[in-house]
Amino acid sequence: MTADVRDTAGTAGDAITKAEETEPGRISVETSLVDPRAADGSAEAKQAIEICEAAAGLDGVTYVSVLEKDGTSWVLFGHPSVPTGECAEV
Repeated sequence: MTADVRDTAGTAGDAITKAEETEPGRISVETSLVDPRAADGSAEAKQAIEICEAAAGLDGVTYVSVLEKDGTSWVLFGHPSVPTGECAEV
């Protein structure tokens, strides 16, 4: 799964350390990224969203969680707290 997401994410995929399907259609992506919590969306946040969009585009995927380096959820897809069909920071 890691290679599939990394390949689909292009250069953003360089930050992926692990991607696994935790349940059918649900993907957890661990990264080396750290969220600097910038008001206008940092380069790291944009990279995390690109990773999320790559994973969400894989066949059968309904939920994606992109994690920061420390393991906290950062960007989600398919969660009620984000707009339907989009990857967004939480």
